Amino acid sequence: MGLFTRDRVNRVSRPGPLARAGLARGPSVPTWDRRGPSGQVPRSTVGRAKAAAYGAPRPIVASAERIKLDQTVYDRPYSEWQAAAWSAYEAVGEVHYGFGFVASVMSRIRLFPAVVVGPNEAPVETGRATGEEEAGGSLIDPKLAADAEAVFNELGDKPGLVRSFTLNTLVAGEVLLCQLPTGELAKPGEEPTKKWSFRSTDEVQVRVGGAVLTPMRGQAAQVNLPPDTYIARVWKQHPRWSAQPDSSMLAVADTIEELLMLQRLVRSATRSRLNAGLLFIPDGITASSATVTADPPDEPLGDDGLPESAVADPGGTFLAELMDSMVTPISDEGSASAVVPMLTTGPGELGNQIVHKTFERSSDQWLVDRTERALERILQGLDVPKEIVSGLKDVKFANALVIDENLYKASIEPLALMLADALTTVFLRPLLRAMGHAEEALANVVCWYDPSDIVTKPNAADDASNGYDRFLLGPDAWRREHGFPETDAPSEEELAFMLLTQKGQLPEDVTASLLNVLLPEVLGAQRAANQESNPAPVPESAERLLKAVPSGTQAPPAQPAAPVGNATQNVPTAAEA
Repeated sequence: MGLFTRDRVNRVSRPGPLARAGLARGPSVPTWDRRGPSGQVPRSTVGRAKAAAYGAPRPIVASAERIKLDQTVYDRPYSEWQAAAWSAYEAVGEVHYGFGFVASVMSRIRLFPAVVVGPNEAPVETGRATGEEEAGGSLIDPKLAADAEAVFNELGDKPGLVRSFTLNTLVAGEVLLCQLPTGELAKPGEEPTKKWSFRSTDEVQVRVGGAVLTPMRGQAAQVNLPPDTYIARVWKQHPRWSAQPDSSMLAVADTIEELLMLQRLVRSATRSRLNAGLLFIPDGITASSATVTADPPDEPLGDDGLPESAVADPGGTFLAELMDSMVTPISDEGSASAVVPMLTTGPGELGNQIVHKTFERSSDQWLVDRTERALERILQGLDVPKEIVSGLKDVKFANALVIDENLYKASIEPLALMLADALTTVFLRPLLRAMGHAEEALANVVCWYDPSDIVTKPNAADDASNGYDRFLLGPDAWRREHGFPETDAPSEEELAFMLLTQKGQLPEDVTASLLNVLLPEVLGAQRAANQESNPAPVPESAERLLKAVPSGTQAPPAQPAAPVGNATQNVPTAAEA
């Protein structure tokens, strides 16, 4: 089962954005002929997610701005609920898994610099737009495209960046894009190298006149960042206070607190029942191993009819032997007391008074039910479909496609658009502007994304086989969807052998041609042997058939037969033949 719905692409040739911009070689751009910047043909787009158009509506209202350490006083009055949200992310497994799932899916999108062709089309990658022409002139300047590629290469580990951005946005509603020094010097006297990364607002804290880095929780030592450190804030706008972040964790904060309290109560109730309860044994029960002298003449009998010396002390021998029979199997599994019960003696009416009491509480089931209801409310309020967290256990296959579409449309695409817009605003354009590029040239240069790698198409291999059988797909597409490399393609000799072994008969000239390719030495030796036994010349038609010469062409000269009989018989030379 794939992650998203099978959104089949219309393969009808039509003028696309590249054709209108002059990037296509023909009047149309079929989906199977689109190539990447390096010229490789991408995987089939059937059933795969596609990037949204540049003018697509943004479900998430996002903002991004650079924080100038020498001018900005960055106050966070909302940090209390963010700390509670991070605690819930670490304490509630369902929340941790749901957000981690979305972050893992998001980390597979491919980021690249692009050029806006039109508001209703997805931007074109700069590597494909370099040097191409459109009606109004060049689509992008080659120098600008090269600088945009170089700037994007500075991001380094892009999957890690995307994952950190996603988790911080889902949990806290905001994240900081920082260019932090690594502290490593390549050579003495050189400046420390810098690395781009997304950090939480707890790890990098902006203060009056500077910022500090706290890489580990509880670490007393903090690193003072240089005054020129580039820090940009990206946040999901709160609908009421636009300068404050918003998150789905804010709406379920009280329910998460209730869930954590219920979990503590369940844990306390479980720990209070860790012992085996209470065992009540009345006086007068003795171990069978106690020595009893029957009817001693000089010793009075007790109320139970036994000699007084046979009555065990409640805190003495019997209880000690009983405790030993219960504890010994824990340390010695081979002890007989692990399988043989302890034998006791005493009046029958005392045996009915042995009682085992457990410490159960009638509220235990109420705690379990209340915990499940609280967890259900939390999963309903998160920015992740509840069925994804629950593992689709209660969903039929027919409904799973709708859930996959909801996941992409409601969770993945809005975050991808937010990330692309944020990197365009606080990363790509500012750095290109600092490199000297004019503002007019940067108006159509954006950061964009390709989500095609995050989709696993269901039944792709079966569909490829059906399409190949119906002559709708080629062998390259079949091997790609079945996971075979192009090096596994059969050679011409292997194809000829396959044709010969198929059912049915081939034309004689085709069969002879294939046999000459597959078994040239065997057929050559056989022809030589036949000519030696039969000195008569081979007819031209037979020679054509044996050597697979097409009709209407000059047949090669027949080889002379070997001398037979008299050794002095004249043999014609090749020129005479």
